Amino acid sequence: MRLLTKINRNYLVLLSVMLIIISFAGYYIIKLRFQYEAKEKLLQTAGLIHKQIKQTGATINLSPVIEVRESSKDKIQEPVFKEIFIQNKAEDNEEEPYFELWETVNISGKYYDIKIRQSILEYEDMIRAIAYPLLAMLLSAFIFSFLINYRFNQTVWKDFKRNLRALENYSFTHRGELSLKNTNIQEFDHLNEIISGLMGKLSREYRLLKQFTENASHELQTPLAIISLNLEELLQGQMPEEQLSRVYSVFRSVKKLDKLNRSLLLLTKIENEQFINEELLNLTTLFKEKLDEYKVLAEPKGIKVFQNINADFRLSMNPELAAVLINNLLLNAIRHNIEKGEVKFFSTADELSICNTGTNKALDEKAIFKRFVKQNSGSFGLGLAIVKEICNLYALKIKYSFKENQHCFVLKLFKVKVDFRE
Repeated sequence: MRLLTKINRNYLVLLSVMLIIISFAGYYIIKLRFQYEAKEKLLQTAGLIHKQIKQTGATINLSPVIEVRESSKDKIQEPVFKEIFIQNKAEDNEEEPYFELWETVNISGKYYDIKIRQSILEYEDMIRAIAYPLLAMLLSAFIFSFLINYRFNQTVWKDFKRNLRALENYSFTHRGELSLKNTNIQEFDHLNEIISGLMGKLSREYRLLKQFTENASHELQTPLAIISLNLEELLQGQMPEEQLSRVYSVFRSVKKLDKLNRSLLLLTKIENEQFINEELLNLTTLFKEKLDEYKVLAEPKGIKVFQNINADFRLSMNPELAAVLINNLLLNAIRHNIEKGEVKFFSTADELSICNTGTNKALDEKAIFKRFVKQNSGSFGLGLAIVKEICNLYALKIKYSFKENQHCFVLKLFKVKVDFRE
């Protein structure tokens, strides 16, 4: 979940809880106030009734609002307030709530039971008339507050998100420095200083490591070539079989070392983006041509090759790197295949895929494209790493899958999604 989304959600939950609490509290405060006013009104009415009885001796009965009768008990009862329900005969005996004052008083030596009532529906209608507009205004204020807070958060985090995108797009392979915008917020600017310092240090260490690798690879080429040439001459000469076996073992090791050196040098060149020349290439045609060439390697193992061409896959890239990409994928499909296995090649305008039989379990998708992750003892684990680097260079997405006992590598054009939201 995005940080701003979480902040806004928590703020919205808090506002909602506050709105509910304030609404109920406000409703009951208004209700208590009206009840207080109703008590005062009933007491005033009772006072007027006392006065009339004292002056005239007559009792008043206006059912169900006022009921006055002589009491059978010679005892004064202080005013008592309560809510009661009385059937309304005019409304099909429907019960209506009333707020009642009941008391027993002594007037001129006689005791009277006095009950005065006021319809609760009257002041409940008044409560609603006041509460609903207040609730609407309170809700509007909360919504307005939430929108202001949302916009404020967007403004505060705008520069932070811009710097975050700069970090996402930054690459050590590009020589440009990381540029983070000043946010005028102390915590964010302090974070920018720490990140800039760390990235600068990592960039310098990366350049030194890359330079060392490149120089070491170049310097190793000449000695390896000389060693290989001398070993080839020794192998062509006359020597005992035991010495010949040892020399041949050294020769194979030197060849492996030379291949490793060339692979590392190629990776360094790819990372340095030294392959500038690009052409619009038909990768489908190149794959078909290479498939015909590699049939020599496939036939001894009884491997059958199948092709399914729906459309040509075209891409603008360096021809040399295209050849490396295709060679590595095809060699991988043949070398790691089984006796009498299969290699299947599929092509559409949007993707290329090459599948091969092999081990009956899936490979680790996260590990196979890393350097020096060996699939067998005869490989340095650089073939697919080189494929991955080439794909990254030309915005190609390569994906591995294992289905129907076949290992598949799929190339797709990678569509970059840009988030313009601030």
